[in-house]
Amino acid sequence: MSATPDGSIDQETADLILRLQLGDAARTTRDRLSALERQAHGDWQPDYPEPDEPESSAWAAGRKPEPGRLTRCVACQDDVNLLDIATLPCGHEYCRSCVTELFELSLTAESLFPPRCCRTSIDLDLARIFLTNELVQQYEKKRVEF
Repeated sequence: MSATPDGSIDQETADLILRLQLGDAARTTRDRLSALERQAHGDWQPDYPEPDEPESSAWAAGRKPEPGRLTRCVACQDDVNLLDIATLPCGHEYCRSCVTELFELSLTAESLFPPRCCRTSIDLDLARIFLTNELVQQYEKKRVEF
């Protein structure tokens, strides 16, 4: 077992480390070894934060959503990132745009106020994160009227 003069790990050492690891740990070790070798050659760019360092906001924002983290909006039928979905008490899931549209439409006609799904009112607190401050104020003003 040894390191080469340029600081990279030789294949025998890498193989031994991989044999000592199991499952995902082996893939993690292989990725780290690859990163160490790239670092030794000066072309290293981290593709993950160090394990003992917190993830920065910029790093998190740059991450692509996992494919399994998409869900379908019941209204528009678009596949949307789970973070942009409101799950209503009835279990239906609405995307940000459709929740906003429900609240906007509720301001246009008394029969649509308050916004509902499955005959159950949608609580403003549940949808607030998806709405603009202006729309929330208009909704609260309308709620006082009724």
